[in-house]
Amino acid sequence: MLTEALLAAGAASYVASTVLPIRGLHDWLVGGAVFRLASPGVAPTFDDGPDPERTPALLDVLARAGAKATFFLVGKCAAAHPDLVRRIAGEGHAIGNHTFTHAWLPGLSARRIEAELARCQDVLADVTGARPRLVRPPYGQRDFRFYRIARRLGLTPVLWSLDSRDWTGASSETILRRARRAGPGDVVLLHDGDPRARGTLAALTEWLATPPPVPLQRIDLA
Repeated sequence: MLTEALLAAGAASYVASTVLPIRGLHDWLVGGAVFRLASPGVAPTFDDGPDPERTPALLDVLARAGAKATFFLVGKCAAAHPDLVRRIAGEGHAIGNHTFTHAWLPGLSARRIEAELARCQDVLADVTGARPRLVRPPYGQRDFRFYRIARRLGLTPVLWSLDSRDWTGASSETILRRARRAGPGDVVLLHDGDPRARGTLAALTEWLATPPPVPLQRIDLA
């Protein structure tokens, strides 16, 4: 009975740390993933772009506020919109790898996981002249193979500590309310490339209308 209970607990931990953006079994097997900042700032992060309509508007809001963020870009979108990628980098934001096709990584072979990450690295390096050092798995879903491959490619996995839930189609008021919960060290999940995130721009505009009590910053590795 005890053995069965331990096996069940281990299986539950494995599944939870694969499908949820929380520390779990994979993080014990292969360490180094970032869930929170070591510094006292708040890191807004945007996934799934660049998008020719949403990304420029979000960049305008960030520029007016003098705020920096981190953009996890999908390789095929970056290849289609290289000028947007250059603008993101040129305005001082950090850029991370979000795979080439926004693939569900736990369902892929190790070879295909590596191809997704490597191809996105190549695109972003070709466009910006620099290879990203950050990577975020789509949907926050990953396993120890992803961690090992990321390490081999010189990438640090970044998850998040606060989900704005803009990807659910939440209203701007709901997104804003959640964003304002962010405190020192929080990494906030937002989206510029997800069409369901219709309230993100208005929420970000309101959030930055007055300086947040905790400064916003891009994610920089020491």
